[in-house]
This record gives sequence, C-alpha cells and structure tokens, in this order.
Amino acid sequence: MDHALSLGVEIRLGSDVTNVSFSNAPTVTLSTGESIAADVIVGADGLWSTIRDLILKRPSPPIETGDLAYRATVSRQELEGFHDPGIDELLNKAEVTAWLGPEKHCVFYPVRNKTQYNLVLLSVPTHT
Repeated sequence: MDHALSLGVEIRLGSDVTNVSFSNAPTVTLSTGESIAADVIVGADGLWSTIRDLILKRPSPPIETGDLAYRATVSRQELEGFHDPGIDELLNKAEVTAWLGPEKHCVFYPVRNKTQYNLVLLSVPTHT
C-alpha cells in the first residue's frame, strides 16, 4: 500500500460504485454522483460484487458450493518455534504456496510484511 501511495494511487474506502464505463477512458461513477477516471480499475468489492454484475452485464449473486473452508492466521514466531526446515523454507517465500488434491486444497501465504501467515484448508464435503 505504501508503494502504491508513493506512486500517486488514491485509495478510497467506503465508496459505493454504481456504474463503470469500460470505454477507452475507463470511469467509475460513485453513489454520490462523482465520476472518477482511471488508467486501472480494481473491482475488489467482495462476495456481493457490484463490479462483477457490471462486467457480466447481468446479476451474478454468489453460488453456494458446499465447500468448507477452515482458516487460521499464525504468527511467524509461532511457526519458527517448530524448528522445522520445511516450515522455515515456506517462511522465506513471498508468494502463495498451494497444495492441490482431489476435492481439497490448502493455501499458505504471508501477510503483514511476513509477520503473520494465512493458512486456508478447503474441502468438498462428500455428497450421498
């Protein structure tokens, strides 16, 4: 975020987008009526995304998948306490690590400048 701000990026929180123009000069219209032109528009508005609906030109509500996600945030200090070379190797990566398997996967990645790590375990329940 600091780097983005140093490049002149303006970050606006709590801004409700009502429309996006995908023309040669992209613009975002806010609920206040303000129109903002941008070189890049990032639609990171979550599960009930307005941007997704605008891009698809139709309502696109979230779909229940039945997947189960277990999430944990663990401090670097706790992970270093295992004194495990495999864990130490993961702690020195800046990218996402994923383990994929049939009907399940695991994702591990650093947050907070590598002082904390997110672990997400995903499983698809067995349907009978």
